[in-house]
Amino acid sequence: MARGIRVVPNMRGYRALLNSKDVQADIQRRAEAIAAYADSQLSGDWGDPPREDHFEVIEYTGKKFGAKGRLIATNTEHAKRSQNQNDTLLNAIDAGR
Repeated sequence: MARGIRVVPNMRGYRALLNSKDVQADIQRRAEAIAAYADSQLSGDWGDPPREDHFEVIEYTGKKFGAKGRLIATNTEHAKRSQNQNDTLLNAIDAGR
């Protein structure tokens, strides 16, 4: 194994790559697919009327690289209960592929 090799990450390069138009479009597409799948998994068993916005995609800026990311948040009590009991968002991760 080679010794004495030092790798210095280029943070500006990381930020530029993560904030590029193509990467951001892919992240948005994946987040929306996960939120839509999670919405489709909710049933009317808690008395809420049928809705399509139980989960919301929110854009945020990360602290380490300054790159934009997406957060999927619950909008209703129904979604919160489902997330707590069934891990709805965790089960919807594969929808974002």
